[in-house]
Amino acid sequence: MNKSTDRTQFYSAIDPLRERLVNKLTSPHEVVHLFADALWPLSINVDSVILSTLVPGTFTAEGTFIHDAEPGENQILITFISAHPTTSIIIKETVWTWLREYIVDIITHEFIHFEQYSKSEDRPLLKKKYSASIKTSRSDAEYLGSPDEMEAFALNIAHELIRSLGSKEEAIYRLRYYSLLNDSHSSTFKEYLNTFETESYIIKRLIQQIVFFIEE
Repeated sequence: MNKSTDRTQFYSAIDPLRERLVNKLTSPHEVVHLFADALWPLSINVDSVILSTLVPGTFTAEGTFIHDAEPGENQILITFISAHPTTSIIIKETVWTWLREYIVDIITHEFIHFEQYSKSEDRPLLKKKYSASIKTSRSDAEYLGSPDEMEAFALNIAHELIRSLGSKEEAIYRLRYYSLLNDSHSSTFKEYLNTFETESYIIKRLIQQIVFFIEE
């Protein structure tokens, strides 16, 4: 099993944070500090940025694979985004459940890129070759339709479907009728359906990759 598909190690790293965070008065700054300490042993950096347009007391996160990192530097970066780092927040159990899965989804997505890049040092991180009928902007299509991003998002979608539908078998069954899947099943897959025509090569190729990760 590849590091990107083995979520156990990442859960093991962050699950002890539950007792420190759930139903406790904390702040985005404290959340970042705790996740940074938990993920550093796995060669994952954590930092934070301020986005004033976010609702105070809320936060989100994004991931980055740093393909040109200096030798010895970590190449996976998780960035927490909040309106203000010291605003008091209380993380409820439902929010923790979401946050736990969301952070692990980000990590595994970036480790897919790490594995892609490791296969060939001169391989472009994002290839622009795709063929599909585009519903939205070309820039969205170039990003989502690149082979590297498709593979990484297919992994995310596989886990989103298993979580929302309850089993691998049900996820594979529902993919037979993929045009009926919605945000509650997989927001990432819905983004692909909103970007590309339902019967396009990109969607069909993406589904093949999703099934691969579900069955792995």
